[in-house]
Amino acid sequence: MSKKITIDEIKKLIKINRLDIFYNSRYWRTFSKQEIKSQNYECQLCKRKGKVSRAKILHHVKHLKEFPELAYSRFYVDSN
Repeated sequence: MSKKITIDEIKKLIKINRLDIFYNSRYWRTFSKQEIKSQNYECQLCKRKGKVSRAKILHHVKHLKEFPELAYSRFYVDSN
């Protein structure tokens, strides 16, 4: 896998409104493809609603702009 964009770099990209650089990075593209494969190519948002559909993109566990520290997280447990 190629170089992972750091959390600090992601925060800078958010400030200048250039998250496209993150999403087009080789690391993110490889990571998201592997994660979608590990989820049997099923959309997890649809699955939660009882529907079955093929995943086209990988969603973050929390919005990237609000939680850049979770950019590469595979799951999130809310402490509330």
